[in-house]
Amino acid sequence: MNLVSRIIPGALNNANKDAIDWNHQGLIAYGCQSSIVVLDPQSFRILQCMEKYHEPIIKVKWAPDSFYHNIDDAYNLKLASADSTGNILIWDVYKSSIQSEFRDGTKPISDMIWYSTDTNPQLLLVIHSPNIVILWNTQTGTKIWRVAYDQERQRETESFLQIIQDPFNHQRTILLGQSSLTFIEDFSPVNTPSGQSRRFYISNTNNNNNTNKPNVSSQNYKRSTSVNSISSTSSQLTTRLKAIIEGSEHTKQDDQLLSTVVSLNDCIQILFHPIHRHLILIVYPREILIFDLQILQTVGTILCEKNSAAFYKIYGCCRRDAFICFHESGTISVRNRRLENSTIQALQSPNTSLTEFVIDLTYDLVYYSDPFRLVKNTRICSFCVSPKDETAISVILTDGKVLFWNIDQKDLSISPDIDVNNEGNNGNRIPLGGVMFAPPPAPYTISMCPSMTAKNWKDWTPLLALGCTNGDIVIFDLNDGSIQRQLAVHSSPVRGVVWLSPQTILSWGYQNPGDGRTAVRNEIFMIHIPSGRQEPFRTEINHDESPIESFKVSHTKNYLIILFRDQPFELWDLKSFTLIRRLPKKCPKILALDWSPNVLVMKKSLGEMNSSAAAKLNSSTESEQDLHRIANTEAETSSNNDHDKKSSRENFIFTDEYNLLYHFYVEGRTIKEVATVPPDHSSSAATDLVLKGDYLLSGDVDGILQVFNIKLKQSKSFNTKRSPIRKLRFAPGKGNFRAFVLFNDGVDIWDIRDRDRISTLKYPRDTIQVTDGDWTSSDKIVLACSDHCIRIYEMNLVDSSSSLEFQTIEQKTLIPYMMPARNGNLLKHLLCTNNGPLSELIKKCEDTNFNGILEKELSKFNQEFKDSLANTKSTIDRCLLIANLFNDPWEQRFWRLTKYYLNEYGSSNANSTDSLSLLPSYDLLLDSKTFEQLQLERTIRRDIKCTSTPSSTILSHCIDSYIALKQNDRAVQLLLDTDPNDETYALNCIKACLISTMQKQTNETSKNTVTKLVATNLIANGKINEGVQLLCTIDLSAEACRYLQDYNQWEYSICLAKLRLKPNSTEYIDILKRWSEHIRLYSQTSKLNSALVLISCGQFRRAIEVLHSQGATELAIRLFECCKQFGIDDGTIGQKLFDDYIDLMQSFGFMSIANDYRTTVVV
Repeated sequence: MNLVSRIIPGALNNANKDAIDWNHQGLIAYGCQSSIVVLDPQSFRILQCMEKYHEPIIKVKWAPDSFYHNIDDAYNLKLASADSTGNILIWDVYKSSIQSEFRDGTKPISDMIWYSTDTNPQLLLVIHSPNIVILWNTQTGTKIWRVAYDQERQRETESFLQIIQDPFNHQRTILLGQSSLTFIEDFSPVNTPSGQSRRFYISNTNNNNNTNKPNVSSQNYKRSTSVNSISSTSSQLTTRLKAIIEGSEHTKQDDQLLSTVVSLNDCIQILFHPIHRHLILIVYPREILIFDLQILQTVGTILCEKNSAAFYKIYGCCRRDAFICFHESGTISVRNRRLENSTIQALQSPNTSLTEFVIDLTYDLVYYSDPFRLVKNTRICSFCVSPKDETAISVILTDGKVLFWNIDQKDLSISPDIDVNNEGNNGNRIPLGGVMFAPPPAPYTISMCPSMTAKNWKDWTPLLALGCTNGDIVIFDLNDGSIQRQLAVHSSPVRGVVWLSPQTILSWGYQNPGDGRTAVRNEIFMIHIPSGRQEPFRTEINHDESPIESFKVSHTKNYLIILFRDQPFELWDLKSFTLIRRLPKKCPKILALDWSPNVLVMKKSLGEMNSSAAAKLNSSTESEQDLHRIANTEAETSSNNDHDKKSSRENFIFTDEYNLLYHFYVEGRTIKEVATVPPDHSSSAATDLVLKGDYLLSGDVDGILQVFNIKLKQSKSFNTKRSPIRKLRFAPGKGNFRAFVLFNDGVDIWDIRDRDRISTLKYPRDTIQVTDGDWTSSDKIVLACSDHCIRIYEMNLVDSSSSLEFQTIEQKTLIPYMMPARNGNLLKHLLCTNNGPLSELIKKCEDTNFNGILEKELSKFNQEFKDSLANTKSTIDRCLLIANLFNDPWEQRFWRLTKYYLNEYGSSNANSTDSLSLLPSYDLLLDSKTFEQLQLERTIRRDIKCTSTPSSTILSHCIDSYIALKQNDRAVQLLLDTDPNDETYALNCIKACLISTMQKQTNETSKNTVTKLVATNLIANGKINEGVQLLCTIDLSAEACRYLQDYNQWEYSICLAKLRLKPNSTEYIDILKRWSEHIRLYSQTSKLNSALVLISCGQFRRAIEVLHSQGATELAIRLFECCKQFGIDDGTIGQKLFDDYIDLMQSFGFMSIANDYRTTVVV
C-alpha cells in the first residue's frame, strides 16, 4: 500500500488555457484549476500534483535543461507557475516543495519564460500587465531589474501579451502587443536594459497609393519615426500586408498611413524560427507569416488549407526543419521544409542563376491526424509537443482528458511530392496513441471501500467510489490516483454510493423534481466492479416517491436501511435482497441513523432516568407510540421463522424530528425496540450521528457536536461556531476515536476521546469548497471539492501533496531526476567511460549503497539497449548514446558536434559509427562549406526581394553578403542597378568601380596600401561595413575580422571568417580562438560554449583545458578519451586534469576505477 497525500485532478478552468509545458525528460506539467499536475505519458499516470493558493494557474514553465549537469548543477525537476492574481512560485517537483515565491504587487501576469543560459537556470523573465518586464532571481525571489516600456505620446498604453527570446542571440527579445511588435536588443542577466526598443506595426495594403509610402530613415528610437516597406510574393499576403511601420510616436504625417494599421488582436502566437537565424513566425488563424528581421521582409508563408480548421498554435521543431501545427478542430498537421530541386542545383552551381531560385521558404503538409469530436461544453485547453524527440504530441481538454499522438519518425522524411490539397485527401495520418481519462465534472459524492483489517491487509486496495452528476460511477485506486473503472450507470445524478463488499457497491440517484413537485423516480443499482455488471435494485417500485436521503448498511453487510426525505425508512435483507419491513406513513420523520457494531446498553440508562425524563417519554406523540407498536408487532409475527433465528443480531440508533433517540435491534426478520431516550431541548435538529465503541457522536444544524458516552452515561456538547454539520464519520481502526466533521464551509477533525479539535479547514480561507468527504485510512481523509478535484490530506490538513520519495513509482525507463543528484551524475559518467559489460561495472563499485541503486537502475534498461551499450566500443558513441538515454539536451548537442568534427579532423575509427550531419541551428559552429551554402541561399533570397521591392536596407545586406561570399560580380551589378533618383546613386556607382578594379588588380601593392589606409579610416570613423568591404576586396579578410572583433561585432567577424578564410588556416583558427576566449571571459550566459567553438576549429586540446578550468572535469576526461581513440593526442594534456579526475573518483568511493584509469588511460 502506498497511500500518501495527493490531489487527483479533474476538469479544468477556462483560465488554465495554454498553461502547459513538456520537458526533455518526457514529463508534462499543466495547470488544473489551482493545482499543477505532472504526468508521465509513458506510464499514463500522474506523478505529482501540487498546490498552494486557490487561484487558477495561468502559466506553467519547466526550467530548461540546456546546461551541463554535474554534482553541483545536478539533475532536478524545477518548475515555475503563475496564477491569476500574480503569484509566481518556483517548485521542486520531486519534493513537492516551494523553493521561492514572489510577485509584483497586484499586477497580473501576461507571460513568462526562463532566461536562456548555458548554466543552471535561475532567472525568470516575466511580463507584468500591462507593459512591465521584470527579470526575477528565482533562488532569492528578488528583482534583478524592472523596466516599464512606456511609449512616448501614445494614445493608449500598449499591453504586452507574449514574450519570446532569440535562441541564437540571448540579448534579443520580442514582445507581442495588441497592435505592434516591440524589439529589444539589450537584454542582459546583469545590467538593466536601456528601455529603448524598436516598435513595428503591420499595415494593410488595401490602399496602394504610392504617396502614402514614406521614405526610409534610420534614427534614434526616442527621437523620430522610420517606416520600412515590405512586400510578399504570396498573393494572399499581398492583399493583407504591405509595410512594417517602425517607430513609437503618432504624428500627423503618419495618420493617413497608420489608419491602415492591422491590429495584432488576430495574432495567435509569435516565435523565433528554431533552425534559421533572424527569422520569426507570426501566426494568424488562417496563415503563418515568416519574416526576416534583417530586411523586414516576408520570406515565406504557411497557408491553412481551405477545408481545414484554423490554426490554434504551432510548435517549431529543433531536430528538423519542420513545424507541428494544431488546429481548432483538434487536427494535428506536420509541415516539412521543401527545398526545390532547381534551388538545390542553383546553390551547387558556381554560376548561380536567380531565375532558377525559388523565392519563399516553403513548408509542405506531410502528416496530419483526424479531427476528434468534442462533447457538449468541452473545448480544447492546451497543446504541447515533447522536446525529447518531437514525435509525441499531447492535447488537454477542458473536461480533464489528456490525448496523445505519436508520429513515426520515418514518416517525417516523406517526400513532399505527394498530392496534398487539403487535410482530407492525404493518406499519411497520425494515429491517436492513447487517452488519459478524468472524472466527470463536480459535484461528487464519494465513499471509501471497507477499511483494511488484519484479515484482508495482504489483498486490500484503497478504492474510492465517486458518484457524478452525469450518472457515472468512477472507481479510483488511491495508491496512484488512477481510474480503475468508469461506468455509466444512472440516467440521473448520482446521490450516493455505499460499499456492500470490496468488489460490490450500491448507488442511487434521481432527477431534481420540478414544477413544485416533491416526488421523484428513484434509481438504485448494485454494481459488480471487476465485471462492470449492473443490477437494478428495488425494481418493484415503479411510481414516484420521496427522494432517498441515504443508505445505511449494517456492519455485517446483512441489512440495509433506506432513509427517505419525507417518508419512513425501509429495512432490507441483503442476503436475499428482500424487503423486511416498510414502516407506515404515521411514523415520525427520521433525521439521522447509524448502525452499531456493539450490543448497546441504553436500556439500563433508560430505567435510571428521573421522573421528569420519564414524563417526557410518556408524553410522546401518537406517531412515536405507533413506532413502538409496530416494532413489537413485528417481533411477535416473525418469532417463528427458523431462518431468522440463525441470523445475527444487529443494533441501530436513530433520531427523529422531535430529537427523540431510538435504539432498535434487528435479528433475522425481527425488528424490536430496545430503548428510547427523550430529547435534549438544548440542541437543534440533528443532521447526522455515528456510533463507535462507547461513543455516540451527533451534529446539528447549529454546528454543535454532542458526544454521549454510553458506558459512563455522560454527555458533552461542543459549539464549533461554524455552519451546519453535514456529515460525521469515525476513523477506521480499533481504539481510533478521531472523527471527521463536514460543514458547509469546510472540515474539522476531532479527537472525541480527548474532546479536542486536531485540525481544521475553512472555506475560502484554507481550501476550495468541500462537497463530500470520507476517511481513506486511520490517519488520512479524502475530500471531494467543488473545483472537480479529489484531495487526500494528512491529519494536520495542511498539504494535499507529498514528495515522490514517499511514493512507490514503477519506472519503466530511467529518469535521472528521480535519483539523488550524486547518484545520477555518477551513473551517467560511469556508463560513458566503462567499455566493459554492465556486470563488471557493478563489481567495481565499493559503495554498497550505490551498488544497490546501480543494480536497480540498470535493471530498467531493456535488452536492446544493453546490447547496444555492450557492442559500442567507441567512447564518442557511448557518450552520445548515454546522453540520449538521460535525455540531456546540452550533452546531446555537445557530443553531436564533437563527433562531427572528430571525423573531420581525426583519423577514421573503425569502432565508431558514421559521422552525423549538423542542423542549420548550429549556425556559426557549422563547417565552412555548409555555412557558405546556407548564407548563399539566404543572400539570393534577399536579392530577389530587393529586385521586386527596392530597399536600401536589403540592398546593403545583399552587397555585404555577396562580397563576403566572393560574389563580387553580383555585388557590382546591384550597385550599378541603383535608381538614379536615389541619393546614394553616385556613391554606389563609385563603389562598384572600386570593387571591380580591385578585383582585377589585387596584386598591386601601392593600390592595396591606399585601399587599406582608406578602409582603416572608415572603420575608425564608424563606417565599419564600408571599411570591411574594402578590406575584403584586397583579400585582407583576416584583418577585417579582427577589426570587427575589436568593435564587438563578433558574429559578423565569424561569419566573414567562415566565408573568406580557409578552414584550417592559421588566420581562421586565430579568429575563432579569439572568439572562444571572449566567450569564456565575458559571456554571462554561455561560458562552456567557448569549448564548442574550439572543437569546431579542431582545437581539441585547448577545448579540454577550457572544460577543465570551468569545472567540467568529467566532461574533459571523456573528450580526452574520444580524442585518443581518433588519434588526436599531442601529449600536452596537463597532468593536473588526470590528478583531479582520480581524486574525484576516489572521493566517490571508486578506488578500483581510479586505479584502472591511472594504469590504462594515463599511461
